[in-house]
Amino acid sequence: MAVSGEYLTEDAAFLKRQEAIQQVNMLALEHFLLQHKVVLRKLMHAQSATKKSIRDLEQQCAQAQGGDLEKLSELQAQAKKYDALWSDIIQKFKVSCTDEKTVSRVERILSTIPRMIRKIYDMLISQDSELRGIIKELASEKYKKALAAVRKAQGKKDLMSGIDIDEFDDAAYQDYKDRHKIDAALYETDKR
Repeated sequence: MAVSGEYLTEDAAFLKRQEAIQQVNMLALEHFLLQHKVVLRKLMHAQSATKKSIRDLEQQCAQAQGGDLEKLSELQAQAKKYDALWSDIIQKFKVSCTDEKTVSRVERILSTIPRMIRKIYDMLISQDSELRGIIKELASEKYKKALAAVRKAQGKKDLMSGIDIDEFDDAAYQDYKDRHKIDAALYETDKR
């Protein structure tokens, strides 16, 4: 049975497009994982810097008197709040996969580190050669292209469902709420 050259050409073009899509998806996934790794490492450095700041403040409080002691105690309380914040965020990162919006929010939080912690944090970041390597890799042209392609694709409506990425997030959240309403109703029914 002879096969037309036209079909072979269409199949080859289709396979080439599929391969290109797969490569972009792999680059995007790799970028996503590297970005998570960067933010998690930064969080861990922020937590280490905060703990060191707390220890330093405890030593200063032991030697301080009067108004200095009050100011140092306030700084120490602020540092402890940041320590709890870092712990919570790190735990969430380890337990569940966070989306790109959440990662961006965490990066914004990291940019607000108080000055007393910032010095130690910056020192830890500068000493982390693996982190610098990952950041350099993320800044490469291939990742920028892959990310742009993914964002462009995410900006379009899904062919199957007809909804865009934001509508999908809203639909997923509504589904989550609906499931919990059902679970709560079942729980109430079981109690009777």
